[in-house]
Amino acid sequence: MRRKFNATGYVFDFIFVNTSQAAEWNEHGPATPEWVLEKLGQDVFNKLSPDRSDVITVIFVGNDAASWYMSTPWILAHRIGHAINRAVLGTSVLGNQWKEFHKTIFLGMRDIMANLYGMDVSSDRRPNNYHSYGRNREDDLRNSFRVQPRSFPKLDVARSDTGKHFLQVLATHMGSFRSARENNLRAYFEFENELLAQFLTTGKVRFRPPPMTLKGGPSNNRWWFSGHRNYTPDQFRTYAEDYAESLATDCEAQLHNVLEAAKGSILVM
Repeated sequence: MRRKFNATGYVFDFIFVNTSQAAEWNEHGPATPEWVLEKLGQDVFNKLSPDRSDVITVIFVGNDAASWYMSTPWILAHRIGHAINRAVLGTSVLGNQWKEFHKTIFLGMRDIMANLYGMDVSSDRRPNNYHSYGRNREDDLRNSFRVQPRSFPKLDVARSDTGKHFLQVLATHMGSFRSARENNLRAYFEFENELLAQFLTTGKVRFRPPPMTLKGGPSNNRWWFSGHRNYTPDQFRTYAEDYAESLATDCEAQLHNVLEAAKGSILVM
C-alpha cells in the first residue's frame, strides 16, 4: 500500500481499525494523540509512530462514502481529501492550505468559463471569502458564484443554475481521472478530492483541455457555450491546452503546500 503513495515523496503511515468503537468516528478529520487514546483505545494509540514530525498518519475506521467501494489506493487517497477537508472548520495551517487549493481550482475554472466561453460570471464575495466552508458547502458555493442570466438570452436559468452546476460540468470535461471520464463525478466538491487522489498516486495533476463546446442542463432546457464566439478552432485549442497545463501546475504547487502542512498530522477517516 505504501508503495502506491511514493510518487510525491511524502511519507504516510496507515493504520486500519475495524471495531464498532472506532466506526462512530468515521470522517472525523485531524486528531491529537490524546484524542486517539481516549476515543480509539490503547491498542490504536500504541500503533502511532513515536517520531511523526515528517509523517502523515492516516487512521481508517470505516467506509462511509455515498456508494460503498473497495478500499483501493485511489479510494483511500480520495478519502484522505475528505479528512483534510475537516481541517478547514478550524484555523489550522493545514485547513488554510486546503482552502488555498480549493480557491486555485475555483478561480482558475471561473477564468476559463469567462475567457474561453464568454460566460458572464461574477462573484458575490471578495476572493478571500469566496467560500465560508460551513457545513453546507454546496449552498456556500451556490451563493458565492453566479453565471449571470444575460449569458443565456434564450434559456430559463432563473431556477437554480448558478456556479455549482456549471463548475461541475466543466470539471467533468477537464478531469482526466475515471470518475470524470465516465461522467460519474458525484458533486463538484468531490473534484478536489479526486485531484488529490490523482496527485498522491501518480505524482501529477493532469487536466484534459476544455472542449470547444461546453453543454449541459436537462433535456427540456439545454444550454451550451461555444469557443467559436471569440476564437478560431486552432486558437481555441491552443488557449485551452495552455489553461489546462497552467491550472495543473498551479494545483500541483498547492497540493505540495497541503501535504507539507499535513506532516506530523493524524487524520482519522
